[in-house]
Amino acid sequence: MIAPFPSPFSIWHNAPYPAIDPTSPQLSANHKVVVVTGGGIGIGKAVAEAFAIAGAPCIAILGRRKHILDATTTELQSRFPRLRVYAGVADVTDQAAIEDHFSHIARHFGKIDVLVNNAGYQPDLASIKDTQLDTLWRTYEVNVKGSIIVTKAFLQHANAKAVLINFSTGVAHLPFMPGMAAYGTSKLGAAKFFEYVQAENPDLQVINIHPGVIVTEMQQTTIKAGVILPYDDIMLPAGFTVWAATADAAFLKGKLVWCNWDIEELKEKKNDLETTRFLALGLQGYPEK
Repeated sequence: MIAPFPSPFSIWHNAPYPAIDPTSPQLSANHKVVVVTGGGIGIGKAVAEAFAIAGAPCIAILGRRKHILDATTTELQSRFPRLRVYAGVADVTDQAAIEDHFSHIARHFGKIDVLVNNAGYQPDLASIKDTQLDTLWRTYEVNVKGSIIVTKAFLQHANAKAVLINFSTGVAHLPFMPGMAAYGTSKLGAAKFFEYVQAENPDLQVINIHPGVIVTEMQQTTIKAGVILPYDDIMLPAGFTVWAATADAAFLKGKLVWCNWDIEELKEKKNDLETTRFLALGLQGYPEK
């Protein structure tokens, strides 16, 4: 379909397609230990499901609400009887709790192969003038501080060539969108942070992904505000993430991509992605080198 947002590629996906099908042998997650924050609901739950389909034997889901994590754990284990699931209750801003969970995961499952940094917070849409300071700062606490806490805990227990997928948002690098100041700027800060994580840890595979526009609990803030957007199938970012966690996607290290973009078109730009600042955050108009 025609891209509803600016795109450097001609093909636009709203739903899963064969190249990102987690049942594909090329996307096998056999032997991978996977951790998903915000893993009990929405996109995080879909990602956990996709990795289970791809054969991951151990998946840890972290979130704030025990009853939701318990329900997701029961569902995953009933569908995938050989899957080991760890459910950890914690807010990503709680450093002690997050560190305890990552230590527990490493002790019981082994070194972590994949971290999906999915937990996030989006307040009601409002102008900067009308947004309460505590609300604005809570957005930064979750989206930036939470990302830092989770990443530092992950780095202590990650395999040498582990993968870190950060769910960003198109709002972070599109032009002004009314009411999105807190969310967009906090996500932009987090994406830049993950560029630094990649630079300091070249053996890791760190990729920022915009997961599309999905009808989730968090998305209700924009729906409530009357913002009408073209919505995507929740299994699109899930399958794209499983692919992004493979060696086939290593050329995207340190970059920010949209799950709507076609992976074959991305592969055609492999040389540019590996040798220039293409799809990296930077100064607009600055010559590529």
